[in-house]
Amino acid sequence: MRNIILTCSLTLAIAIFFSCNKKESENKSTGGNVVTGTCLPSGLNSGVLAFYPFGNGSILDVSGNGHDLTNATNAVSTTDRAGNMNCAYLFNGQNFLTNANAAFLNNLNQFSISLWYEPLDTSSHNVHEYQVLICKDTGNTGRIWESYWSIGLYDCSRAVFLAKNNVWDKLIINIDQNDCYNEIAARTGSWHHLAATYDASGNSMKIYRDGVLQASDVVNPLTSPIINIGDLTLGKYFTGKIDDIIIYNRALSQTEVTQLSQLATCCN
Repeated sequence: MRNIILTCSLTLAIAIFFSCNKKESENKSTGGNVVTGTCLPSGLNSGVLAFYPFGNGSILDVSGNGHDLTNATNAVSTTDRAGNMNCAYLFNGQNFLTNANAAFLNNLNQFSISLWYEPLDTSSHNVHEYQVLICKDTGNTGRIWESYWSIGLYDCSRAVFLAKNNVWDKLIINIDQNDCYNEIAARTGSWHHLAATYDASGNSMKIYRDGVLQASDVVNPLTSPIINIGDLTLGKYFTGKIDDIIIYNRALSQTEVTQLSQLATCCN
């Protein structure tokens, strides 16, 4: 009887082990409902491929999918939008974070990016310079704005989503050179939420700032012969803070974007 019990227990333990490993593998490949702690409501947990809240300075992916970042250029942790220490990352225009050969971003028919950023550079040189918040590059050594897709700041620190085409953050004023400097100054030192979505079924791309749709466009499907070798890059050429980055394998709705823009900072 004892041998039967031990055998059954061992069989059950093995079954549970392989079942858990199978589920983990499925989550890593498909971005299913994953455990992301208490930061995200259950409705915003679906389809998460990677989540970087930077709690305690960590650059690990807390989605459970294992898409951790590396910090080879000495970006430093800093305060987040609630003033919590070591819960966001500060970039000086020279450093950045990466996930090398980010295969989990390959061949997505839909995806969305949600992040918070605070620009800290008021100098005139960023009027016509592109600053990367997040991008999936092509593996080439060319210009970063020629990435497979990219979200960044350009032209008076306006947010832009580049992916075969581009959609832009709106400006409140008609821009001339002096107004451009004023616009940069007005946006500097304040946190903003950005979301970008792509949906191949309608070939649509959209960009939202602080929960409000800024622009949308219809684009050709995102296909490229070299998309499978590029890195995920955060903060390149950017001066400021970035926090609470979430990558989804689906196109978020307006309601979901609004919810994300209203969430408290995640500093677990």
